[in-house]
Amino acid sequence: MEMFGSTSIGFSSGLSDPCDQENITTLKADLKAQVISNCQAFGVEDPENFESATNLGNGSDTTTSGNPHLDVEEADTFTFGFVIQPSFLENFALTVDYYDIDLTNAIENISAGSILYECAESSNISASYACPLVSRNATGNVSNILVAPVNKGAFTRRGLDIETSYDTDLPIGQLSLKFYATHIIELSTQSTAGEERFDYSGVYGSPDWKGRLEANYTLNELRVNWSIDYTQSALVGRDKDIEDYSVPETPSSTVSNVRISYDLNDDTNLYIGARNVFDKKWTHHPSTSGGRGAYNLMGRFLYAGFSYNF
Repeated sequence: MEMFGSTSIGFSSGLSDPCDQENITTLKADLKAQVISNCQAFGVEDPENFESATNLGNGSDTTTSGNPHLDVEEADTFTFGFVIQPSFLENFALTVDYYDIDLTNAIENISAGSILYECAESSNISASYACPLVSRNATGNVSNILVAPVNKGAFTRRGLDIETSYDTDLPIGQLSLKFYATHIIELSTQSTAGEERFDYSGVYGSPDWKGRLEANYTLNELRVNWSIDYTQSALVGRDKDIEDYSVPETPSSTVSNVRISYDLNDDTNLYIGARNVFDKKWTHHPSTSGGRGAYNLMGRFLYAGFSYNF
């Protein structure tokens, strides 16, 4: 599919040309000099005063296709794990898994916007995978972007997955405890050989630590579940160059949820619950709008209902 996908021609809206004057003015000195030099090589004589047709028209023509020139991905992987179930603590288990994945020639589908910026910000445009995908006319304006799967330089992910569980009988009912955690040690990418490698661990979207604690209580037909989700604070910038941000870190989040259910019979179940029990909010920080993966943006949410099998 990646190599021989069919070709289609269209228009990609909402694009921004990195060679446009408005984008040039927002860059820091080192990156600004690099982008200006690259844009001049693309045929843009004066990037600091260039009004790009892409920005004026809110997009660009694109061609989407497969890429028959893709190389085979290669990966070196190492995993190690162990399980502890001590005899002195019945029904307790601890599992720890370590993984190290180093992928080269990684095949990725890159958006038109990412192609534009990865080319313009490249330290070596002749070696960039992105620049051959961008066509510009004699005035320096983008005429077409080829959106196709590409081989990127490298992708490395190292981390730990931890899980514990414990079940016990209480004087009344049964209690089950579970804890899950994942720790990202490295999550780095490299566009092409010779380019700078970016490590996204500890950056928003890839916090160093995430975890969940679950407590389940059962008494005959009654079940009560309480869970706590934790996400560690993270920097807002991928390269941790954050002095331009008034709030450089997204805060750590801890969200509690509860669900109570009761089986009336084998077919009918009643339930009631609350998500984000303590009504935690992080909407004051601009980077928390990126999705629910790390932050609950709704505040407290109550629900109730029943299920019936027939």
